[in-house]
Amino acid sequence: MAQRSKTRPYVPVDDILGGYYQIYRRLFFMFGIASVYFLTTYLGAPTWLAIIASGLSIGPLFRAEQRYAFNRVEAALSSDEK
Repeated sequence: MAQRSKTRPYVPVDDILGGYYQIYRRLFFMFGIASVYFLTTYLGAPTWLAIIASGLSIGPLFRAEQRYAFNRVEAALSSDEK
């Protein structure tokens, strides 16, 4: 049986950046999806394909957000231990 890779736990993102993270999160997702759309249309993809690609980018954007949150929490925990 194959071994599963060790995954990172879900990190709540409510208290990151002093509570302003909820605003930054909305902007991150709006501009992230829009940038994927504009990038795919710039590369010559038809509109329907650009829409599908930007829709499929939501999952990787969530993973990038969780990676950022995990790194922020790890940095905070390591600075508390010093």
